[in-house]
Amino acid sequence: MKIIKPILLFVFSLMLCCQSDTDIHKDDWQRKFIKQIDEYNKKGATRKLKTLNENDNEYLISIYAKDKTTNIQKIKIELNLESNLNVSQEFYLLNDNIIMEKFKGISPLIYKGKKKDSDPCCEVFEKNIYYKNSKIGNIYKKRLKINSVEDFDYEKDLESISFEESKEVDITKELVLAQSWLEEILAI
Repeated sequence: MKIIKPILLFVFSLMLCCQSDTDIHKDDWQRKFIKQIDEYNKKGATRKLKTLNENDNEYLISIYAKDKTTNIQKIKIELNLESNLNVSQEFYLLNDNIIMEKFKGISPLIYKGKKKDSDPCCEVFEKNIYYKNSKIGNIYKKRLKINSVEDFDYEKDLESISFEESKEVDITKELVLAQSWLEEILAI
């Protein structure tokens, strides 16, 4: 009995230390951004709505007010599709610099030959990028191939998948694309 208690204590403490809590794997600068973003979202900033019609698609652009104390601002672009899935992109800015980008949507799969009935039709994805500076950041992605948009439940199906992490990677290209898209949206 004396040996079993220390073994059980060791196994229990090992289980606690090895939990796959993604917050443990986040850097201090990223945790700080997440905390600031969460606080900003809790305040419920006012927003200004714009609608853009382009190529038979309607984009809803929400520009949220900048927080005067933290200088954080949120900009969200949504494309409503005919299916039950929407494409959305959110930007969080700190002092007018992008600190986080969240992109969710659906992408059709292209096959070289004829698509079989059993082949998936599209891929649902979510991608979060945290920008430490203009060169380095962390990217989190998850994706799921699906056979039918009608049968897909985002909360149940994609939320259950863990993010693939790419830490301290070169995000220069992603940042340039995000900045140019954001500038284009804000110019409207």
